[in-house]
Amino acid sequence: ETHVPPGWDEWYGISGNFLSSTLNENGHMVNYDPDQYHTDDVLAGKASDYIERTAGADPPFFATDRPFLMWLGTKAPHQPATPAPRHEDTLEDVELPRPPSFNEKDVRDKPRWVQDNPPLSPDQVAYMDELHRKRLQSMMAVDDMVGDLFDALRESGELDNTYVFFTSDNGFHLGQHRLGAGKWTAYEEDIRVPLVVRGPGVPEGEKLPHMVLNNDLAPTFADLAGTDPPKFVDGRSLAPLLDETPTPEEEWRQRFLVEAVAERDSVPRPPFVNESQVRPLLTGDPLPRDWRLTSAGRADSSEEWGRPWLKALRTEDHLFVEYKTGEHELYDLQKDPYQLDNLYDRAPEGLLKRLNSQLDSLRQCEAQDCRTAEAAE
Repeated sequence: ETHVPPGWDEWYGISGNFLSSTLNENGHMVNYDPDQYHTDDVLAGKASDYIERTAGADPPFFATDRPFLMWLGTKAPHQPATPAPRHEDTLEDVELPRPPSFNEKDVRDKPRWVQDNPPLSPDQVAYMDELHRKRLQSMMAVDDMVGDLFDALRESGELDNTYVFFTSDNGFHLGQHRLGAGKWTAYEEDIRVPLVVRGPGVPEGEKLPHMVLNNDLAPTFADLAGTDPPKFVDGRSLAPLLDETPTPEEEWRQRFLVEAVAERDSVPRPPFVNESQVRPLLTGDPLPRDWRLTSAGRADSSEEWGRPWLKALRTEDHLFVEYKTGEHELYDLQKDPYQLDNLYDRAPEGLLKRLNSQLDSLRQCEAQDCRTAEAAE
């Protein structure tokens, strides 16, 4: 718990839940009173304090030739999604969105692990609404955090000299395709995340259609800091997209790889069957031992742990998925953005051959070869 990864000047690691948390503060465990502190408020205070402290140093780090990097990962909106006390009574009338994929009516063309899910019951939907509200409530502390950080940067005089990236490491499904709460699929709900960038020269209010990935962040930060990433890095710098003349979309990434690995007792399962299975998501109590098991993703032996239970190719037009069971999914994302109609069994042979070839290339590549495979026709 007291480990501090190499390379960081200051380190504050969460050990605990939203309330009653313990922080690893540069190798020392510090407890915070749950009656007074919310984890994300503590992190916000640490971040703002760092900016204020170092801006007031002699000389301030802003005046040196070494750009600074702050990585701030919040607890929200992870389960049990406990909001800060000041936000507990907000958003009471908010409901979970019901897109066409929510509680999907006909899943007969889906893989078996999806077909195994019965339609969601009214009680299950009510629990999902509750979890959705709690997740939004917990994110209000993150909204406050962003405001605090911008205030600290503004007061230091460095807001307009700082790039700010706001993103997430994964998406989340909640009721789509009859699935419960999770993030282990190749469906759009799980693989799409927000990415908002503010900084010097970044046009205000622009929205780009380019495919960008989380593995682009490291080479981007290196590029903006004026250094080169290691040769083994797969991603690409986003810097060419951050000015008035971004790289044309046709000259950018055209496809990417999606994988989910099998872990012991940690893969998707059909949705919540009863209160005992959903209530822990709202309270933080231990989950039932088998709550995530499915026939598709379960690692039946130690040899399977860490191996992909699905591999998928995402392009501008298609999502192509191959499961370890031999099942497949193929969706036309232009005509079917909610992924309701699996085309695999009636797709042209030439299309399947091309998608298979592109998927194999991305699964076997590394570094520059991956960037080439993502862009090649």
